[in-house]
Amino acid sequence: MNSGGSAGSSSGRAGASANPFANASYQSPPNHAPASSTTGSAGTRVNKYETSLPLRVDVEAALVYLLGCFSGVFFLICEQKNDYVRFHAWQSCLIFAPLTLVYVIFALISSVLATLLLIASIVWIAFLMLQAYKNGSSLSRFSVPVVGPLAMRWTDSE
Repeated sequence: MNSGGSAGSSSGRAGASANPFANASYQSPPNHAPASSTTGSAGTRVNKYETSLPLRVDVEAALVYLLGCFSGVFFLICEQKNDYVRFHAWQSCLIFAPLTLVYVIFALISSVLATLLLIASIVWIAFLMLQAYKNGSSLSRFSVPVVGPLAMRWTDSE
């Protein structure tokens, strides 16, 4: 499962991208465990960066937030291998499902309130996408207070 790289190569330029996934291939050599692997419960090797979809972990985690709870549900259904992406999918659902309901209520009450909430949501989505993308190389989870620990617990219990 190769991500296919990114559009436009920066390897020839001075100050190349600091993205550790720039030229990454998720195919491990035969008879060798990947450097980022751990031993699973059945004694099999598990690559922490492997995903069900043909996308890099950092890109998937960022895309989880793109459409709020809708993209969160999509990734919960489609991504079965990677706990990092699933954590962000749970967190996205827990944040943006109630926020969508509040937005609908505000839209019925006042268009000004609805517009302010929409702008705040877009800013929050952009911030969470950036955090998920930046932390993709280390797999450290950016946890939003209240819902983050719940999403972490649900992900770890799967």
